Amino acid sequence: MSNKVKFEAKQEEKTDLEYQGCYTPEGYLDFTKFAQSEPFQQGVKKLRAGMERGYTFVLMCAEKPPIPCHRSILIARNLSLQGLCVVHLLEEG
Repeated sequence: MSNKVKFEAKQEEKTDLEYQGCYTPEGYLDFTKFAQSEPFQQGVKKLRAGMERGYTFVLMCAEKPPIPCHRSILIARNLSLQGLCVVHLLEEG
């Protein structure tokens, strides 16, 4: 899978210093760099801690299909690479 994804959302305001260095010169979030950032890794740690306690998580977005959505491109891909099972719930069932 290419590191350059056309589905990322352009960020108009890049005020959070923790995310600087995660953007392309055109203003798009680089998912590969962002997945290595401290905020993203902290989020993954929180999910893992919750799973260890027996919680099940559902990540939702306005995008119905998972393919053009950051859930699939960024989050699910990263969790899968860490050995976690990811299941996409589709409208068709």
